[in-house]
Amino acid sequence: MVAGDFNASWDGVHGPIRGLGRWAVGSSLLSPIASLSSPDDPIHSFYRGNTPTSLIDHILLSQACLGHIVRAGVYTGSFFSSISDHRPVVLALSLWTHTPALTTEGLLPRPPTRAPDLDGQNPALVAAYQAQLLTHLPTLEAGDPHHAGAALLTLSTLSASITRDLLRPPRRASLSHGRSRFDGWSPVAISLKANLTALVNIDGHLRGHRSYRRWTTQDLMDADIAGITTNWVETVRSFTWDDPSVPHQLMDITGYGPSFWRTTPLRAIQHPRFCQDLIRQVRKCLHGRHRCTLRSFLSLKSAEIEQSRLKGKIGAALRS
Repeated sequence: MVAGDFNASWDGVHGPIRGLGRWAVGSSLLSPIASLSSPDDPIHSFYRGNTPTSLIDHILLSQACLGHIVRAGVYTGSFFSSISDHRPVVLALSLWTHTPALTTEGLLPRPPTRAPDLDGQNPALVAAYQAQLLTHLPTLEAGDPHHAGAALLTLSTLSASITRDLLRPPRRASLSHGRSRFDGWSPVAISLKANLTALVNIDGHLRGHRSYRRWTTQDLMDADIAGITTNWVETVRSFTWDDPSVPHQLMDITGYGPSFWRTTPLRAIQHPRFCQDLIRQVRKCLHGRHRCTLRSFLSLKSAEIEQSRLKGKIGAALRS
């Protein structure tokens, strides 16, 4: 199935792109919605103002699909005119459970893509990809089209994420790899690293990555999330802060602090990119100029402590 705004009508009359129908037929694809449109009763998905213009949005279905079409058409109405000049196209299918007897794979060369792609000739890589993806397949059937679409989107995004991880070159060893902290880090940097560690652990549980137990139910998440957030909070609160609001600001730097993770339902955080985007956000705080700023801050604090010691203010030096 291929769907979207193709900027082309099936007959090549409308839209800046030509040859959609010819390309689709050559790829063993059909357009159920376009087949229902006729000169006497045309179907339109693109409007100029409130005037219907053309059908340039399509849901293309493989001819090898085993099942039957329940409904095909376009939603129209004044509600959609306030959102976009396009109208939503709809295709409802009733699929059989048989294994397809036909396939459209290989009929046309694959279009070039900048996204990472697996080498289909590497059996070890393909096996690793399949093994990881199989662990994330839904355990229950979707009860309605909304949940089915959400599950499909999650699996599609997860597929790309797994592919990227498999193709990523091995990480070089670093001083901080495998350690929660090391000498020379300021309390701010250590607090950010505790935030990062918590997010990495949560992401590992959501994806079932490596040795992490995958959270397939809310009970499994509830059993693990308390320990993850407790370690995070205790690390940040182990320091003495001049401003009591600083530790809270550090823990909520992404907008999702420990309280969010303790109370959020599992279904709200299952999108594969959710945790990974937060991880990148925290890492940016520890890279480049930010890290230099933290080191400069640490050097200034060390200089203040030394000045206090030289002036005989031992108490001030110890409190620092």
